[in-house]
Amino acid sequence: MGTGSHEPSDRKAKHDETIVSDGSRPAGKTNSDRSGDTQIDGIRDGKEIPKAIGRFKILDLLGRGGMGAVYLAFDEKLDRKVAIKVPEFSSSQSKNALIRFYREAKSAAKLSHPNLCQVYDVGEVSGQHYIAMAYIQGHTLSRYIDSSRKNDPKLAAMIVRKVAKAMEEAHGSGVIHRDLKPSNIMLDNRREPIVMDFGLAYPKEDGDEESRLTQHGAILGSPAYMAPEQLKGETDKIGRVSDVYSLGVVFYELLCGEIPYPGTGSTIALISRVLTEEPVPLSTTRPDIDPRVVKICEKAMHKDVAHRYQTMKEFSDAIGRYVKDIEVAAKAEGSKRIKIDEEIECARKLCESKQYTAALSLIEEVGELTRGIDEKLHKWSKQQVAWLKDKIHESEESNPSLPTDGKDLFGDFLDLKKDPLTNSPNSLKYSYDRRDANFWTRMTPRQRKQFIVSTATGIAAVIGLIIALIFLGI
Repeated sequence: MGTGSHEPSDRKAKHDETIVSDGSRPAGKTNSDRSGDTQIDGIRDGKEIPKAIGRFKILDLLGRGGMGAVYLAFDEKLDRKVAIKVPEFSSSQSKNALIRFYREAKSAAKLSHPNLCQVYDVGEVSGQHYIAMAYIQGHTLSRYIDSSRKNDPKLAAMIVRKVAKAMEEAHGSGVIHRDLKPSNIMLDNRREPIVMDFGLAYPKEDGDEESRLTQHGAILGSPAYMAPEQLKGETDKIGRVSDVYSLGVVFYELLCGEIPYPGTGSTIALISRVLTEEPVPLSTTRPDIDPRVVKICEKAMHKDVAHRYQTMKEFSDAIGRYVKDIEVAAKAEGSKRIKIDEEIECARKLCESKQYTAALSLIEEVGELTRGIDEKLHKWSKQQVAWLKDKIHESEESNPSLPTDGKDLFGDFLDLKKDPLTNSPNSLKYSYDRRDANFWTRMTPRQRKQFIVSTATGIAAVIGLIIALIFLGI
């Protein structure tokens, strides 16, 4: 992998280690007698750091893992920074491990996708094998997984969807990864996921059994992320659906901060649980998760191959539908929020002119719009409805005098409009501009009605009197 900084050591947990076919973990290289074009620059963590490998000038050690070391280097011929992967094999592993190493280069070199790490070169210098690939500035997905911090479901879904679409491209080229896990997925500085490390990948070609470098009953991969058919070594069943399973586990871990089988001690115990037990339900670990996400995750991680998504396209399409649905819902929510703000503003203006009854109907509608969606704003609207009803009742009993305290009836409405989730409103306050005061605006609707009736009755009486006088000739 090419990374812009070192990963925290506490993420190098057992469940994230890669197991090779003989059941062991790749050992570090101990041979220090290197010469020729590979120059030694120093030692870090007991390991020699080369000064250069061929035309690549080593700048820094980016990371060291089970399959070898990764260095930041400068390609003097093409004038660019690259990541150089150097394998470290034990003597018992060297033959098959070296074949896998070159197969990684060949598998990755045939792929072209913005979310797949690009391979530039592969070769050997004075017995030192290497792969030169794109230098990705960022961190592995492991950095963003923490049991004490839950990731946003939409963000996790979008990351996994991009990885699924990248793997759809790989599968379309006949390449199966077989070791998808957080430490093999980088997030660059633009938050784009980049799939790394095709060291266990194999071309899915008819009659190419030897290229898989595995036998029935052998294990290659990281047990926590491996599909049951991989753990059983059932080579005839290992394929695209196996990568789907692995990516489903990554999705689960992004959402929950832990693998589906947490607290497992040894690798053997973990493998046994994956084969015989159901994972801890996502809905139990994250009760707040949308049921649609739970369904997607469960289907991707189904033990039965036939019940999983059969392709990465099916997986990414399912996530895509979920993301689209929540975006549509968010847009509708945004429109509803605008309507709520407009009605609050209108109610405020009505209260400024003491039209409490009209304002009451608007605030009651705000209460209906926020029911079950925004409890704080809903509670606030109920408080204002009660206050407005009291004001209407007071106005009907007597004609209120002009207030002199200068307080704003809708002050809390204005504050709430700025940030409706952080206010704790209590009662509405009222301001009244004396320049706008007149006998009509001071009246309640009931008083206005009484005034109109009385005025009309008086006018009718006067007209009747005039007609009577004319008729009598007086």
